[in-house]
Amino acid sequence: MSFSPPFKLVEEEKKIENNLKKLEKEFEEYKAKHIVTVTEFRKALKIKADTKKTSKEVGARKRHKAYTRHIPERIDFIKELILSRCPDCKKKLKGKTTIRHRYVTDIKLISSPTRYDIHRYYCTSCKKIVEQEVPNALPHARFGLGIVLLVMYLLLGLRMPEKKVCEYFKNLYSLHISEGEIVCILRQLAVNMAGCQPENTI
Repeated sequence: MSFSPPFKLVEEEKKIENNLKKLEKEFEEYKAKHIVTVTEFRKALKIKADTKKTSKEVGARKRHKAYTRHIPERIDFIKELILSRCPDCKKKLKGKTTIRHRYVTDIKLISSPTRYDIHRYYCTSCKKIVEQEVPNALPHARFGLGIVLLVMYLLLGLRMPEKKVCEYFKNLYSLHISEGEIVCILRQLAVNMAGCQPENTI
């Protein structure tokens, strides 16, 4: 004798199965949309996935060739550093043990104005007044070649604006140069490099 469930129970069971399938489908769609949203959000903010951090060893790499600065070929000054007393206990020292050499290269951050007293003479052969040329300076220039070449490098090599070049000389060398003088320096340099003299010079 077979037993068949009531019609209402069968109908309710099918209804529950359909709802369950519908919920599973909606859940899969939601999950897929959620993953895409997170991925797009990470791309927009350029967020990288979490990676395992590894600490690097301190020091040079293995088989890495060491580098040391070479001793300068030209030594301009030699200064003796002599002690008569210990810098810690102030006790008088009797004799030195060894001499250690240390090389320090530095630059002078100071401007040095120079006045040239130019002696002028009359040449009886050329029938004109002659004088010796001022060294390390362009004709009629107020600044030496060191400043002129540095201005050219800052403007053309490093692409610094004229205002920043003026601030550079003021802050490092206590030298006041206006933007107009910067333009004049470049003009003098260009004219002299071209092998001709400017009509109006400072």
